[in-house]
Amino acid sequence: MTRGTEPKFTFDLDKVSSFKFDNLELKVESPYLYGKHKILGFSYQVYVDGKELGVATALVTDDFFNKLAIEGSIGLVITDRSSFGINIPLNVTKAMLNLFRYFKQEKILITTENEGGSIHQMCEDLNGTRIDPAISKEGKTMIRYEIDVK
Repeated sequence: MTRGTEPKFTFDLDKVSSFKFDNLELKVESPYLYGKHKILGFSYQVYVDGKELGVATALVTDDFFNKLAIEGSIGLVITDRSSFGINIPLNVTKAMLNLFRYFKQEKILITTENEGGSIHQMCEDLNGTRIDPAISKEGKTMIRYEIDVK
């Protein structure tokens, strides 16, 4: 995801600056506005047992079908390959659900290129509903899931 401008916000940053799930912690880097729709976005450093593993991003909007058709609500880049296989996508998503709850968002959109793999399994574990696929600008078919924030 490409970051946009960093404007002034009217929410309490302390309430969204850090989230935990099990041994995983997310620490906010900065909020920003993303894309032409100026969607509220957050960038978080991801830590497991105090070790930095990568970066997670969140885009907060209820209108994700029109505004996030391909990107999805959550992005994740794992820079520490030794952490693969320990449910990082699932735990990051579970931790980030608190962010979406704070903004009273009822659902999020998750997209993936892969039919199998950890993202697909995560969506199954969170009882996600598979919805119509979308085609990226590069011509790739993106598998999309809608997840209840609850």
